[in-house]
Amino acid sequence: WDPDALRPSFVGRHYGYNRLPDPATHTRCIQLDVEAATLAVTDVVTPTGEHWLQWTFPLAPSFATASGSAATARFASGITLEIRSDGAELSVDSGWMSPSYGRREPVSFISGRKRSRPGEDVTKFTLRVLAPPRS
Repeated sequence: WDPDALRPSFVGRHYGYNRLPDPATHTRCIQLDVEAATLAVTDVVTPTGEHWLQWTFPLAPSFATASGSAATARFASGITLEIRSDGAELSVDSGWMSPSYGRREPVSFISGRKRSRPGEDVTKFTLRVLAPPRS
């Protein structure tokens, strides 16, 4: 954890996939750039074989689109979230969110998917928030 005021970051690693027939270690670095209003998520997967990798970005109710390595979600507040991938194919999927106990509402998910290669496989996502224009 690096609590830098303008670029705080966190790096974590887990070994939960080491019990797979082709083991893999997962390391994630999350870095916020306050001035640029971006969040960079860099995943490094170190598998001994090939694996399908998948990421899910659940969204509050929004209108989402995706094409190739870019996706956009527009919210009722006027805020837009852009997600760009360096290595994964992005798509929009349907899912559910629970705003409170016993309730569920349909929402969109932006999903990323790719096939890993043995060795060190790096995938980066950049999330950027665009505020609505001021009137």
